[in-house]
Amino acid sequence: MREPCMCGAIDCFYCGELQGYSWCFEHRQSAQYCCRKETVMKIPEVELLEAIEENALSLTNWGFCLSCGEQQDGCEPDARNYLCESCEESMVFGAEEILIMGEYE
Repeated sequence: MREPCMCGAIDCFYCGELQGYSWCFEHRQSAQYCCRKETVMKIPEVELLEAIEENALSLTNWGFCLSCGEQQDGCEPDARNYLCESCEESMVFGAEEILIMGEYE
């Protein structure tokens, strides 16, 4: 589990429990994950950046499942916890959201 921001902002990107702000603009860091799954996958940086570029230049809206790693269309840039068509976990996030969350390698 990540440490909460020094201002005490708490929000979990994974379960959607809103207990505060998900991003602390004052301290420029993301807030705590309250239920971070051990199975969260890191998306390859090149694959993530290619998806973001394609989203910007076309009508696609790519996201990735942080449970199984599958790429999925139909995700807004700020999508969180969408249902994965492959593994049926609610762990699909928009590509841009994954970049902000830092879940890439």
